[in-house]
Amino acid sequence: MKYFLAIILLTLIFAAGCAPEKKVFPDAGEDLLFEKYESWGPCQYEGACHSETVLYRSGKITYNGTEGVQVYSDQVDKIIKKIQETGIMHADCETDQVVVDYGATTKIHLNGKKEITFPGCEEKLKEIESLIPEQGE
Repeated sequence: MKYFLAIILLTLIFAAGCAPEKKVFPDAGEDLLFEKYESWGPCQYEGACHSETVLYRSGKITYNGTEGVQVYSDQVDKIIKKIQETGIMHADCETDQVVVDYGATTKIHLNGKKEITFPGCEEKLKEIESLIPEQGE
């Protein structure tokens, strides 16, 4: 009986330490500014690896559905200015180029919504993304 209780106790302790992180999904009331979903492979974890970055106009950033960092409003203003400077919202980002080991879809929400599939407008996106902190920064 005491072995049974010890196993249950260890299971509960282990389960508590391995609880999944709380996922944060975009709130309908929050204004999205920038979303990027990317995947690559081959990957040691079930065939493909992926990441997701979401920036809200409030400055909140989520990474892979979990709360990330908060950037100041002046940084959000710099990102908005860079989006406008690049002209990406009106640019033709269509491409016939195919990349088999990497894919990304970026959505920009500024005076409408623009969806870009990699490698379309790659240089313009790099300029914008350089202003968005990466996970762990």
